[in-house]
Amino acid sequence: MNDLDRVPDPSTRLRLGRDDKRTRMKIADPDRSILMIPGSKLGGAGPTLQIRATTWDCHNIWIEYLLFTIYYCKEYCSNIFNWRYIMELKGKVAVITGASSGIGEGTARELANAGMKLVLTARRKELLDKIAAKLDTETAVIAGDITDESLPQKLIDTATERFGSCDVVFNNAGVMIVGKAEDIDLEAVCKMVRINVEAVFRLAIIAMRHMIKQGSGYLINTSSILGMKVRMTTGAYAGTKYAVEALTEDLRMQASGTGVRVCCLEPGLVETHLQDHFPVHPKDMLNIKALVQPADIGRVIRFVLEQPDHVAIPRILVSPADQGM
Repeated sequence: MNDLDRVPDPSTRLRLGRDDKRTRMKIADPDRSILMIPGSKLGGAGPTLQIRATTWDCHNIWIEYLLFTIYYCKEYCSNIFNWRYIMELKGKVAVITGASSGIGEGTARELANAGMKLVLTARRKELLDKIAAKLDTETAVIAGDITDESLPQKLIDTATERFGSCDVVFNNAGVMIVGKAEDIDLEAVCKMVRINVEAVFRLAIIAMRHMIKQGSGYLINTSSILGMKVRMTTGAYAGTKYAVEALTEDLRMQASGTGVRVCCLEPGLVETHLQDHFPVHPKDMLNIKALVQPADIGRVIRFVLEQPDHVAIPRILVSPADQGM
């Protein structure tokens, strides 16, 4: 006789217990005809069901069935959305570059709301101080030029020395220079390459060394929708983002099995100062009514970080609903 054959007739009383370690149905007490069914057998991670024969009348039986259904559905749904299935961010430490405005600022605000401690960097200290003063979390501010070769290690050291660890590096600083070959500012292009490629590579590799050594961490590099395609006059900028895509994918593969995860963020048009110097803003050329907001990107970054350890999101594209390119 198998376990299911021992399920009593409808004159039963249902009572709930929790036994998440059980992996199969079994008789808990054969003498009293108690059957225990783990929640996994009932379609989820809910409580174990115990069924025991009693002499209840049918009216009370159906009340018991109803109460069980309500309780089990509540338990099952709460398990689906339970914090145990979400990576706890409170108390973890994130380094954010380009944090004085735009995506960096929006992400800083969101991660502060999640209870993370922050190390913020950008060139303009007064803006960083103003942002830090409004964040309800411990924050370290380091003003500096992202192309400074000593800055990446300084950021990691500040995180570990002041807060005890460096769990997340959001490698976000960047600029955008576009134009036709006959009139583009070549020196500005070369400076963009130093910021978007050299500085990003330096921080990414230094962060990876630290995280692999500690056995955990999340590196997020900011690429662009133009890291996957090219529009006329954007080739130089797109080239820097293609480079970020290539490095990020390589580091993702290197990180496999180390406890470190790597993600490439690919924003479409976001309401930032990145294109303020353009004669015509791309949103007008593309007839986009509503741009993605920095706060939207912040929520996306938080979503990526909150995934459990066994889940990686190697690439995530975020664009306005109206952006068709």
